[in-house]
Formats: sequence, C-alpha cells, structure tokens
Amino acid sequence: MKTVKIISATSKSQIEDTLLFKCMDMYSDLTSLFINFKFILNNTKALAEVYNTEINDPENKDNILLFVHDDCIIEDLFLYRKLNKAMEQFDVVGLAGIKAPIQIKQPCLWHLMGPATQYSGAVAHFDKGSDEKRFMTSFGKTPERVILLDGLFLAINTKKVMEKGLLFDENNPAKFHFYDLNFSLDANKLGLKCGTYPIWVTHASHGLEQVTQDWIDGQTYFIAKN
Repeated sequence: MKTVKIISATSKSQIEDTLLFKCMDMYSDLTSLFINFKFILNNTKALAEVYNTEINDPENKDNILLFVHDDCIIEDLFLYRKLNKAMEQFDVVGLAGIKAPIQIKQPCLWHLMGPATQYSGAVAHFDKGSDEKRFMTSFGKTPERVILLDGLFLAINTKKVMEKGLLFDENNPAKFHFYDLNFSLDANKLGLKCGTYPIWVTHASHGLEQVTQDWIDGQTYFIAKN
C-alpha cells in the first residue's frame, strides 16, 4: 500500500483559509502514516510547474501523488484504500471525465467534447449561497477508463508516471487551465491508463465562470497541440 501525498497550490497565505483544510481533521489519525498534506501558499506559479516539481522529487517515487484544488473538501474516510485500489486499474485517477472517442473543438471543456453517454464519475457541489447544502452531480458509471479527466482531483501512480517520463505541459500559456486535459491526453499517448473512481468530494466551484484571455490562449495552444 502506497502513502497518499495530497498537494494543493493556493493563492491564500494561510492553509486555514482554504476549504481543503477543513477535511484534515477527518484524516488526523492517518496523517503522517498513510496520508500527508502539502500546501503551496501564496502561489502564483502555473499548476503545471508546481505539480512537476512534485513529480520530479525522487522522494515521491513510491507515493501516490494527489493534486487537488484548494476549494475542495475530501469527505471519504476510505480515501487511502480507494486510491491504492484504483491504482491497480489505472495510472492516473480522477473523479469525473469522458471516454473516447472525443472531438477536440471549441469550447474545449471536457464535457463538451463528446456526448453525455460517454461521461463517467460523480462530484458533489455546494448549493449556491450555502456552505452546508450539497447536491451530487452524477456524470455516469464509475470506475471507467476515460481519455480526459477534470483537474479538480488528479491522483497519479508516481513511479509509473516517472518511468514514462510524463510531466504536465509547462508550455501551456494558461496557468490554471488545460493542464489537466493536456496531461490526460499525453498519458494516454504514452500507454498509461486514465480512469475515474468513486471517491466522495465536494467542490465549491461549479465550473468555468469566466472566459479570460488566459483561458483563450490556453485553448488555442490545446487545439494546436492535439
């Protein structure tokens, strides 16, 4: 069984100000034994750069690295066992994604590049205006092998990823977008398996809320690359 190292990059200066911090008490009995947290505070770097630093760290070779957004609460007491079980089937694991074949087209959002019948996974969200009431967005059956994964929660079998030389694409001009889609496609091209798994997480974000120039530049790069 591999240790799970949770990595979260945040613009906040205190971990207590992140939503992710709220779930740390749940894992207090496991922390330092099976689950470790690492917050990158005051972050302004691209997520691809932050995540690659962890992948390239030889001390992480035998860990499962879990990259998760700071506005998520992981609410699954079986996280450690589930991720280890998931890695028996997949090399990259997420909560939601879409199965092949896909059509890369604008707008490049994972759920718009194929029909809903190809969706897989589930993520909970907060009801707007509430930090308690939740609803579950069910995309489809899980676990399933997929070609694209949503980046709110990405776990990797670090040893296999390192062996294949897979890294997040730092040439992507969008700091906080498309890193997940590029990584998913690059993983598949290298013969690594991406898949969804039923792990219960609440995400404060409901998806892309504003199309910025940064996002548009990232989309242009993503289309040209793939």
